Amino acid sequence: MVKEIVTVAAALLGGRLSEEEEALLTRLGQLALEGWQMRLRPEIEPAACGDALVFASALTALDAFVAGQALGGAPSSFRAGDVSLSFGGEASRNGAQAARIMAPFVSDQGFWFQGVRG
Repeated sequence: MVKEIVTVAAALLGGRLSEEEEALLTRLGQLALEGWQMRLRPEIEPAACGDALVFASALTALDAFVAGQALGGAPSSFRAGDVSLSFGGEASRNGAQAARIMAPFVSDQGFWFQGVRG
């Protein structure tokens, strides 16, 4: 399934990737897939998601890939268990689109605080 994710992400990027870019996108695709699989409702098997899981994982991997390119390879986010931190800017359109695609299959939509005064 990771190969399919990389193929979709590469197509969205507009074509061929260098070996280094493909290796990075493969790892990001694997991580994205694992992340989405962990959020699936207990009664949902990955195969039941069809192409949605592949496409959402590709968008998620693409998000991290493009953010890393824009920052010169520096990470734009960090995740440890259930805690994630993002640096700079608002949520990406790719991430939001991936969340909409997977909405019927995941147990939660997550949450975040925006503009909360302390």
